[in-house]
Amino acid sequence: MIVANAFSGKHVIVLGMGRTGTAATEALRLGGTTVLPWDDNNHSDQMQHPATYDWTQIAALVLSPGIPTTHPLVQKAISEKADIISDIDLLYMSHPNAKYVGITGTNGKTTTTSLLGHILKTSGSRHQVGGNIGTPVLAMQPLVKDEICVLEMSSYQLDISHHVLFDVAVLLNISPDHLERHGGMDRYIKAKQKIFQQANQLAIVGLDDPHCREIFAALECDKIGISSCQRIEGGIYIQNNNLVDDAFESHKIIADLTTIGIQNWQNMTAAYAAARHLGLQTKSIIDSLSTFRTPPHRQEVVAKINDITYVNDSKATNVAATKFALANYNDIFWILGGRSKGDDLEELIPHLSRVKHAFLIGDAAPQLASCLDGHVPCTISKTLEVAFSAANAMAKNHSTILLSPACASFDQFKNFEHRGDTFRNLVTAQKGAA
Repeated sequence: MIVANAFSGKHVIVLGMGRTGTAATEALRLGGTTVLPWDDNNHSDQMQHPATYDWTQIAALVLSPGIPTTHPLVQKAISEKADIISDIDLLYMSHPNAKYVGITGTNGKTTTTSLLGHILKTSGSRHQVGGNIGTPVLAMQPLVKDEICVLEMSSYQLDISHHVLFDVAVLLNISPDHLERHGGMDRYIKAKQKIFQQANQLAIVGLDDPHCREIFAALECDKIGISSCQRIEGGIYIQNNNLVDDAFESHKIIADLTTIGIQNWQNMTAAYAAARHLGLQTKSIIDSLSTFRTPPHRQEVVAKINDITYVNDSKATNVAATKFALANYNDIFWILGGRSKGDDLEELIPHLSRVKHAFLIGDAAPQLASCLDGHVPCTISKTLEVAFSAANAMAKNHSTILLSPACASFDQFKNFEHRGDTFRNLVTAQKGAA
């Protein structure tokens, strides 16, 4: 547990008592802070009600990332000129002498964070991994000087983080997502840009989308631009790359690795660049890549049954993520839908020739059917179970049954993990019946 002592002897509000808020409360109390915890949906008689706060005594408000800045208590803190910070800020303020790597992007940030953590672990580098990837940062062990702290940063976390400075900052890509929370695309982009907050950092930026290209061009710090790879004779060519020393040759070696997959080439390039900057040697990185497995729900091949491949890509909650999945398979029986994020399906059109039939589920099914009309045969299946059964009935040898929803999961599932686990269970049952 981190001892957060930046507000020792002072009063701090912690808003939101999920995992992040609970860890922040404990870390602040260990550091000698008087904590005023509050949660609209989970408060007790032991919690002091916000209406009774003496704002002259309050130094800061620690905001959990799931709570919007429009919350009345946040607005009150702004009016009272209290510092509004995140748990990431508290970590940095407590251990400013560690080395911080921040990784963000609409898609791929969890895989890239996991991949860099795996590279550091197998090379024996002292490090910790946390943030949006699942471990609240204040629940980590105290950081020693120059220890590497790899943090997956969501747009929510970046939006409320004002003090943390990253030695290496990675922005993989930007496509429309979480626009309702941020109030539009411009504010979403600005939240992502906040990962670049100091002149002496290394910026690693994906160049495949216009938003990132514009950000990359404006950066004045040391920077590396990365693009998706194209397969050419003799290996893989990395476009628009100025990676350090022997990067091109190393990526020709990476091209031969089959454990990572085409969808992760950009993630792999970013992790490679970060690892080289942190002092790791090429051979050590390549050896690590050969043993890496991507996190679940990201183009996860669940099974191959009767020459039909079942792929769980439940994490593809937006169109940009689904595009990678459609580009990666042929003869696809595609399950998609859920709660729409308002994405335009136009960028999927070049890949729809790979789809034999689409099965639409959830709230967005009628809207998706209209968008796909004339491009792909569609069936409105409503539920994942019905869609899975129908896909199995149609699939032939060498086909792929792909769950890649391009939508959020919250209409029918707790989260994308719940949706992916349900798909995996259906595949397991199908395997048992085969």
